[in-house]
Amino acid sequence: MSNGILNYSLIGEEFYTLLEKLSEYVFMPNFQGERSLGSMLFYNISGIMESYVEENANSDLLFPKFETVSFEFPIKKDDNNQSDNVDVLMLNRGDKNSQLILLEFKMTNTISDNDIKQFEKYKNIKERIAAEEGRYLIQGLLELVRNTQGISKQKYKNLYESIKKDTVEEIKSVRECKIIYIVPEEYREGFPNKGKIQPDQFIVYEELPKNIKGDYLWSNVFFQILINISSRFKKKLKPLNNRIENTQFENNEIKRTIVKNLELNDIDLNGYTQIHISKSLKKPNFMLENAKGEYETYHFSGSRNRKVTEYNKEHLKEPIPIEDLIKCSID
Repeated sequence: MSNGILNYSLIGEEFYTLLEKLSEYVFMPNFQGERSLGSMLFYNISGIMESYVEENANSDLLFPKFETVSFEFPIKKDDNNQSDNVDVLMLNRGDKNSQLILLEFKMTNTISDNDIKQFEKYKNIKERIAAEEGRYLIQGLLELVRNTQGISKQKYKNLYESIKKDTVEEIKSVRECKIIYIVPEEYREGFPNKGKIQPDQFIVYEELPKNIKGDYLWSNVFFQILINISSRFKKKLKPLNNRIENTQFENNEIKRTIVKNLELNDIDLNGYTQIHISKSLKKPNFMLENAKGEYETYHFSGSRNRKVTEYNKEHLKEPIPIEDLIKCSID
């Protein structure tokens, strides 16, 4: 901020870089992307789902009138004051009746035993709603407000008060419930537990609407981040270790990986003449040069470096013709 004026352009560049870095952690141990990134990437989940239903007439989701009740909605356990949380509880409104949606995000490519246990809980919630109506959810939330103490009590109270009164009343009378999973395509294939998770609908990232009217962030940033993650899973690309020996430059490993990373980011090398690769021995950045002598700068991951228009050539190795780069990637 300078003279009280925010530099939104700079904020945007740093925000995009932050998202790219966080998305890299999806492919590292113990990082739960759905928890760390899910609520951000899907902050406009009601708009995403409305556009999805409008584009998919064969969907079981009948009404393109979605309301997000809450992220991480707590479902009270019967025998104590703890809860199991639903990633997103939604209300899908119709003219005569409505649906409750239990929405689950996944950002991994394998179905674990814990995923199966979680899905069994979702099925139980759906059965309870069918038997007792959605009032079962509201009553459970109110019990958590009454029976907990301190900051937990206040958080449950905040959640209840954040839900509009007419929404609370409508939820109470709903019996129909759908379980929806939004996942990478590799997850839907089910390895190593194929068939053990069967929600009412799987929606893979590629099936989500690419453009949502009035939502610039989704259409231009968030959707692409999800597609990049899905592509990485499909190609099963393993990132190189940070410690790269100089001999690996000689055996073309760096060049091959750069080409793969560019492919994952849908970068077509046609039109470029040379590549300039950093002298760094740790995941070197690089710069592409076109026939006009213009440059585009990239991170090692294959994503654009939008902060820097040209790297210092003192820090770069000798340029490599693009045809040589492509040739070594297929040798």
